[in-house]
Amino acid sequence: MSSKDSRVKSKLAKVCLRDLSIQNFKAGKSASEIYEIIRRRSSLRTIRRWIKEFKDSKKLQNSKKPGRPRSAVTVSNKKKVKRLLKNFTTRKVITD
Repeated sequence: MSSKDSRVKSKLAKVCLRDLSIQNFKAGKSASEIYEIIRRRSSLRTIRRWIKEFKDSKKLQNSKKPGRPRSAVTVSNKKKVKRLLKNFTTRKVITD
């Protein structure tokens, strides 16, 4: 399993735990009860933060993080590089 695969699984697990926590909160469970229900796979502090964010916004969305992207390897950048490489020939690179 690559590190990218494990990151995807980790993100998916986090989203599932958050959704499960909010569903239980809507059903009237406390943060401590939710902590026990999900068998301590997330911290009590994290569960409380999820509940607070849900109360404030009534949404279950991952927010966009400020700042530059973590990786420069994006689909858009890959396309740009491929396009640039098509324009270069070995002869052109050698003469430049």
